[in-house]
Amino acid sequence: MSQANLTLSYYVWAPDSKAGDVAQKRQAILAEHTEWITARRADGSVLYGGAILAKDVKLPLASNPEIAGTILIVKADSQEAARKLVEQEPYYKAGVWDTSDIKVAPVLSRA
Repeated sequence: MSQANLTLSYYVWAPDSKAGDVAQKRQAILAEHTEWITARRADGSVLYGGAILAKDVKLPLASNPEIAGTILIVKADSQEAARKLVEQEPYYKAGVWDTSDIKVAPVLSRA
């Protein structure tokens, strides 16, 4: 396998917690979450982020979809460093995500 143009990043699957009113928590810190994501995208540590939806939807949206979690693709030196980055995310700190069920896995791709 040629090593040319290989890149390594980390996939983060962060499902929402089942405890409490997560939708309310999510909304309460949405601005802080958005600011954190924007700053991490600017410094290159978050390559992609988006909401995991509870069910499929069609665009344009007719209403706000039910969110079931968050997916991120992050750039880090190791899987452990990727997890530590995620632990600084406002949704993580506020208990929006089920921190016991977060998955962080390496992704090998060609640039």
